[in-house]
Amino acid sequence: MMMSIRHKQIATSVVVAIAAAILFTASVVACSSDDAASDPGTADGGTGDGGGTPEVSTSGVGPQALPVKGAGFTCEVKRMLTVKCQACHSDPPQGGALVPLMNVKQMLAWSTTQPGKTIAQVALERMQDANAPMPPANFNNAATPDEIQAFEAWIQANFVGFCQGAVPPNATCTTCHGDSTRVGGAGTDPQIAIAPPHGVNGETLTTQAPVGAHQAHLTKTDLASTPLQCNDCHVLPTSMSHSNGIIDMSWGPFAKAGGANPDYNGSTCTNVYCHGAFPGGRTVFAPSWTGGAMSCGSCHGTPPPTPPHTNPAAECSTCHGAGYSQTAQTVNKATHINGVVDVSYVAATCTSCHGDAARVGVAGSDPQVKSSPSLGSKGETAATTRAVGAHAAHV
Repeated sequence: MMMSIRHKQIATSVVVAIAAAILFTASVVACSSDDAASDPGTADGGTGDGGGTPEVSTSGVGPQALPVKGAGFTCEVKRMLTVKCQACHSDPPQGGALVPLMNVKQMLAWSTTQPGKTIAQVALERMQDANAPMPPANFNNAATPDEIQAFEAWIQANFVGFCQGAVPPNATCTTCHGDSTRVGGAGTDPQIAIAPPHGVNGETLTTQAPVGAHQAHLTKTDLASTPLQCNDCHVLPTSMSHSNGIIDMSWGPFAKAGGANPDYNGSTCTNVYCHGAFPGGRTVFAPSWTGGAMSCGSCHGTPPPTPPHTNPAAECSTCHGAGYSQTAQTVNKATHINGVVDVSYVAATCTSCHGDAARVGVAGSDPQVKSSPSLGSKGETAATTRAVGAHAAHV
């Protein structure tokens, strides 16, 4: 009897042990499955345990290879996500959002709605979708073309980025923008290598705001004897801490010459001294930062509409010296765009403003007959105008 009970106890223990083993195995499988679904990769973009990091996608814009280190948001991407996305795409998501967009790890997760694509790829497609954009149209805060471009460039760069002071060791200005191999010509700013292209997200086109007219300002000598210097237009940062994703520009002294109060709205410049913010200039002129070239007449009239520029036939050199010509569209590069109104009437005569230097009087006429209209100081030629009138009939 005792032996029988003993055998039953052993059998019962075996069954319990087998059941426990089955439950443990099921639990391990379930945990492994949950971990794989919720942990697609490491936070820094490195390889996840168990192969959870997404592989290269064959559709959309996908990474060529995931970074081993250095993954993070560029400042432009971080700012856009903070301002326009993360109010809903927080962790956990709110307001009907499906996924969090708080870090690179979450961006690298597989999309459950579009298999084979990462969350980042789907987010890009939604930003570019005019019919169902993200952020939604009713938020009135759509991603701008520059923001979309920066986001796409970040994906193509394998999610590598740094922002808010997380600057790589031994970084220089050209680590983020410019071209360390660029060599300037005579008179160019020694800092020309740091000026875009490239932009902080690899932009190379002058039609892109990070590049714009940087090189046009720093290399051209069409209208001045030397190219402009960087700090003519804006103050240069003195440390790497300016890498914060925010355009925080302080205008330089040349841009503010003559009391000008410059402004840049993201696409055009206004109230800049060298683009018309001076007496007689085109004060309403707003050149596009990504637009075309400047010429005589861009920043001021030819001639300007202010006295004593009222005679369209008068030559610029009469008052402004040799080298200036309205006819030839030339300037004296040594004095043009120098923050000073250079005027000298040494070469001026009466006929510089009115009359006709080629006129020859009849016998006994006044020696000053040449300076008498029929050409008034404002270009009048008709006898019905007060400036001309009966001058010729009298003299």
